[in-house]
Amino acid sequence: MSQFQETRDPLINLSIQINDGQAVFSYSKDGEPCHGNVEVYKAEAIRYQLIDTPDLVQFVGVGFLNPFNGNINSVLIEEGGRVVTINDLHKTAGIIKFQLILKYADHSVWLISPDPQIIDRED
Repeated sequence: MSQFQETRDPLINLSIQINDGQAVFSYSKDGEPCHGNVEVYKAEAIRYQLIDTPDLVQFVGVGFLNPFNGNINSVLIEEGGRVVTINDLHKTAGIIKFQLILKYADHSVWLISPDPQIIDRED
C-alpha cells in the first residue's frame, strides 16, 4: 500500500492562455476557480493537470524555494507532460513554496507559474 492517497487527490486544473504576449495562469478545482494552493493533512499526491491549453505546452518540472524540508519526496511528469504530480510526505507542518515550470514544444523559452503553495497542516 502506498503512503500516498490512492484517489490521487487533490487534482488542480491549470489553464494557460497567452494574452498580449503574457502568460495568464488560471487554476480550478472541481470546476470552481481557485488560487492553486493546496492544504495537506497527511501524505498525499498532489496533481496539476493542464486543461484548455495548447498541446504544445508541457510540464517540465517544479522549482522549490525550500526543497530539503523533508516533505517533498518526488515530482513526476506524466501523461506526456500534461500532468505533474508532487508527492508530499507531510513530515512537518509549514508552507512549501514552488513554481510550476512549463515549456512550449516549439520554443526554447520556458514558462514559470506564479507560485502556488502546499500548506502542510497539523492533524
